[in-house]
Amino acid sequence: KLRSFLLPQNPSTMTAPAKVLPRLRIGFIGGGQMATALSMGMIKSGILSDNSSVIVSDPYQAQLDRIRHTFLGLNINNIEFETTTDNKQCIHGCNIVFIAVKPQYLDGVMQEINSCFNGTEIIVSMVPGVALNVLQTRLTNKSKQPVIRIMPNTPALVGCGAISITKGTHASMEDLDLIRSLLEPMGVVKKVDREAQIDAVTGLSGSGPAYVYMLIEAMADGGVNAGLPRDVALELAAQTVLGAATMVLKTGK
Repeated sequence: KLRSFLLPQNPSTMTAPAKVLPRLRIGFIGGGQMATALSMGMIKSGILSDNSSVIVSDPYQAQLDRIRHTFLGLNINNIEFETTTDNKQCIHGCNIVFIAVKPQYLDGVMQEINSCFNGTEIIVSMVPGVALNVLQTRLTNKSKQPVIRIMPNTPALVGCGAISITKGTHASMEDLDLIRSLLEPMGVVKKVDREAQIDAVTGLSGSGPAYVYMLIEAMADGGVNAGLPRDVALELAAQTVLGAATMVLKTGK
């Protein structure tokens, strides 16, 4: 209940893009919550030029139907949106491919798509705990494929994410800047210089929202026990955390 209050399916607060990117075709392998947040955030932000396209693959048609419903709710007409259950079809023709599957499914996905890349696509992995050297050698059979790792968190759904990014050996700074530009409408994007720091980010901002949700729920419970209606207590608790966080960001204290 608390999650649905904080993370509406159709995000309404996105940072306005500083620029519009060239026409792109972007694929997402995996259609879960984070893929939904990032794909819909990119589409909604206006960062993509007219006639760009986004395609999402997932083995579950019901999940694809949900994400398509979310897209239709955005009422966006200048971006093409597609879904498929075929990961190879998802990759075909893409400039950028996001890998958004759970770690336990990655081995099977890597075996399936290893030979599907042409070597020019930028692969962006958001799979926690899987190192760049593994991705560069097992996800693609192209020896110089650009690979980038990111670690987003769920508040990206409402344009308030905290996202870290680092690049592999064969990804250029231009590749990194392109992916950063795509992600910035979803929140703060921080480059980490050492890949090992991504694991620290996973524990800090990746998992952090779950603890904040628990804190807000506990604060709201206290308000209810003191006589406040649940909806009032929840809104006040959430606003208190938001206000405190905003003060830290603005004042550094």
